[in-house]
Amino acid sequence: MSSFMKGAAPSSDTEIEGESMMSKISIAFALLCAGFLLPIYGSHGASPQQAAVGDSSAQAVNPVVQWNRILLSIVRTPGAQSPTVHPTRSFAIMHAAIYDAVNAIDRTRRPYLIRLTGAPRSASQDAAAVAAAHQVLVALYPAFKSTLDAELQQSLAQIADGPHKAEGVSIGQSVADRILAVRSNDGSNAQPIPYVFGIALGDYQSTPPNFPPQPQFTHWSHVTPFALQSADQFRPSPPPALTSDTYSDAFNQIKSLGIANTTTATSDEALTGRFWNGAIQNYWNEISQTASASHSLTTAQNARLFALLNLSFADDVIACRQDRPGPILPRGARGHKRCRGRGANFLFRAGPLRVQRNVRGSSRSGTLVHELLLRCRGSDVKSCFRWTTFPF
Repeated sequence: MSSFMKGAAPSSDTEIEGESMMSKISIAFALLCAGFLLPIYGSHGASPQQAAVGDSSAQAVNPVVQWNRILLSIVRTPGAQSPTVHPTRSFAIMHAAIYDAVNAIDRTRRPYLIRLTGAPRSASQDAAAVAAAHQVLVALYPAFKSTLDAELQQSLAQIADGPHKAEGVSIGQSVADRILAVRSNDGSNAQPIPYVFGIALGDYQSTPPNFPPQPQFTHWSHVTPFALQSADQFRPSPPPALTSDTYSDAFNQIKSLGIANTTTATSDEALTGRFWNGAIQNYWNEISQTASASHSLTTAQNARLFALLNLSFADDVIACRQDRPGPILPRGARGHKRCRGRGANFLFRAGPLRVQRNVRGSSRSGTLVHELLLRCRGSDVKSCFRWTTFPF
């Protein structure tokens, strides 16, 4: 088992990890994914030094959760999010910064990207999380600076004044600045690539209900991934032939279940369709917030949980855009079926996790985060996290 999985402390060299940055990120994230399948509570709580300075492992609203709520509020504000920048990037950058800042103090896990020299273990993890989140969001959403500054002061007011708090703030800001620097030229500022709709049978066409003149995020596969070495690192098998029985059966099923006012779909199936058709990253962040509060996760545990969730979401979107738009597919979800297997192969085959499983080309649908999170949905969360109940 790797030192990351065992919780060994990192070395004390100040550096941006890796001779080959993306290779390092890929390895680290594979380990993160592997660790996600282990219980995330009770294994690395607040250190004695943290408890001594009055940090809240499980205060009324943990700072990681609070700043996740703040970002959710921003991306849901009309006009706040650039229409050409996918919001999963913001969540990934913020939580990468929070995780590396908190872990620089906690030292129970390997860093995602940034390693600091001499970060004192007595520094406030809460202050580091707050400062990192604020620093990132002000950079990404400068129009919200006054609001974010007020939120920063409110969050810091919950932490006892003193050198530990100041050290935490300094660590959070330093890590955030470095993460932002790494992502400053990641291709996210490029303009979407014009898409020419084909006229051949099976060519992608604009989809209901709005029939936009252009698909969204046609440039997003060119954005530097957070963990994958490239957007096409794990390629799916092609969809079934348009003339095949497999395609026809799937098409007829989707038409029957997905048509407006369907009488075939059960209420649960209709609800599931609406759920997965929405801004799914927002929903799963809210579900994770509920899980965190229900089980009183510490700041270090929350930092890891939300980094896992949002780094996987960000790369999920980047990787899937490698295949979208494309042929019209029976899933009816504008290409989701073609993305099946890529994330599952990454999750189950990369790094130290050796599970004899290969879903590439199978009939199961699921990108990286879908495959990961569908294992944890509803009742499955109990076994994934070893919790007895998980209401949301």
